[in-house]
Amino acid sequence: MNVGSLLSTNAVRFPAKSALIEGERRVSYSELNRRANKLANKLLSLGLRKGDEACLYFNNSIEFVEIYFALSKIGVIVVPINFKIKGKELYHIVRHSGEVAIREGALPG
Repeated sequence: MNVGSLLSTNAVRFPAKSALIEGERRVSYSELNRRANKLANKLLSLGLRKGDEACLYFNNSIEFVEIYFALSKIGVIVVPINFKIKGKELYHIVRHSGEVAIREGALPG
């Protein structure tokens, strides 16, 4: 069982329960699962495949969780990177961690 399947299970068991709260924003388990599935399908259509590696360069946000679950659902290895890391350190992490880097604001529609 992977992290993506845990979300799918909770979406069935607790569809209306809040999965994420960020300020005034609330996202239910069913909505999070729907959004993660939609994003996972888009990422597959862009060529990501099981076993690929993706670096995530985000602030803590609902969008970070959505992309994390989407990548997990398709079997992509997720490498979260602290958003405060800059310059050479960031370059080395991305260069040695994976082929794909996804940053905040760069998600496919």
